[in-house]
Amino acid sequence: MNQVRIIERKEHHELKGHKYTFLKKRENLSATKEQALDELIKLYPTQGEAYRLKVLFNDLSTG
Repeated sequence: MNQVRIIERKEHHELKGHKYTFLKKRENLSATKEQALDELIKLYPTQGEAYRLKVLFNDLSTG
């Protein structure tokens, strides 16, 4: 997830300041950050797919 985020960040300056928006668990995000996450996933599909895979992997490893 972080490698994809770094690559995408170099190409899209709008992602600046959202490092932990993608790296934190969704339940630990504020309502504002959770809304931003939803919007960023729609705007940046590569980032969204990496996030989806991160969530799936975390679900498998915890459960």
